[in-house]
Amino acid sequence: MTTTKRQPTTLVLWAVIWALALIVSAFVFKGNPIKDWIQSVLFVVGITVWLWQSRRQARLRG
Repeated sequence: MTTTKRQPTTLVLWAVIWALALIVSAFVFKGNPIKDWIQSVLFVVGITVWLWQSRRQARLRG
């Protein structure tokens, strides 16, 4: 199946995008308290998506 080969590439791509979003927000909002809120939201959403994908993959295998 092509979806199993594409899945790791998609996850790596999203991880790179998320990392760049964190880095860009650190530079754009340097010294502004909103930076912490934006980075916290990006982190929580990233972890939530990662956990949701992990559970989904586990259900598909089982």
